[in-house]
Amino acid sequence: MQDWLKTFHVGNQAFPAVEIAVKVAVALALGLLVGSEREWSNKDIGVRTFAMTALLGLLGTLLGPPLLILSGVAVWILIVFANLRGLQIARKLEATTSTALAVVFLLGVLVGEGHLFTPVACAIIVAMLLSLKPQLSAFAGGLTQQEVRSALVLGLLGFVIWPILPNRFIDPWQLLQPREDWITVVVIACLGFLNYVLLRVYGSKGIYVTAMLGGLVNSTATAAELTSTLSGSEFVGLVVPAILLTSVSMFLRNLLILAIFARGAIRTAALPLIAMALIAAYWIYRDRLLACPSLCSKSHCFLRRTSVNCFIRLRSTTL
Repeated sequence: MQDWLKTFHVGNQAFPAVEIAVKVAVALALGLLVGSEREWSNKDIGVRTFAMTALLGLLGTLLGPPLLILSGVAVWILIVFANLRGLQIARKLEATTSTALAVVFLLGVLVGEGHLFTPVACAIIVAMLLSLKPQLSAFAGGLTQQEVRSALVLGLLGFVIWPILPNRFIDPWQLLQPREDWITVVVIACLGFLNYVLLRVYGSKGIYVTAMLGGLVNSTATAAELTSTLSGSEFVGLVVPAILLTSVSMFLRNLLILAIFARGAIRTAALPLIAMALIAAYWIYRDRLLACPSLCSKSHCFLRRTSVNCFIRLRSTTL
């Protein structure tokens, strides 16, 4: 029996058993991963179709370009009929599922070509995008014109202006190198925008979260907004710990900027910043115990309104 198997595999050297087994397992896993999410979302095209589509891409690659093209045409025919059925029954296109199916087919092709990282990473990202539909829709739907404009300005700084700047010193003293110096601007802008996004997503859950994330964006604007909003309310006991927490977040932000651009300065700056942060943390803990423990859950509408006011103030200071 073993001799017969050996003779059989010798005649198929282009398809080594171990290599093919690994590729089949990876392609099948990727199809099952994305297909499972579609199955949980109660879509007509589910886990089995996605798994077989990934295998179809793998087999088309192994058997050569003609069969690969034929396999791709078959996938597109399936997508067309699925959308026609969706239009007849639900009066809507299955655009997301169709795109995911086409992507899974290409992932199977990549696996057949011998790639591993790219198809695995893409499959995980696709599954995440599909599963996070409510969160992404809520976030995108809540964006304002000012926030979209800030994102566009960030893209302009990083992808348009930076590549065209001179990559050399432009002064006789060799102090100004525009492209290298502009990286500092882009990194700080990215940190501010990322922190603003975190504040935009999580800030409405409480004063302390708003203070912490707002301090990462702009500590001065956050402190001013929290002080003016909380001082005339029943939450006045949270003013001091909230402002101190904003300062602690600002210390952490400054340490991160130093770690990126001036690592040698960390030894000098770390000790005073950490000392100030520890002292502030002690007063935050003390004042939080003195304040009513139920303050942060007393009025959800008030906390949400406070966070929204911080958002409005921080829009003009994100970049």
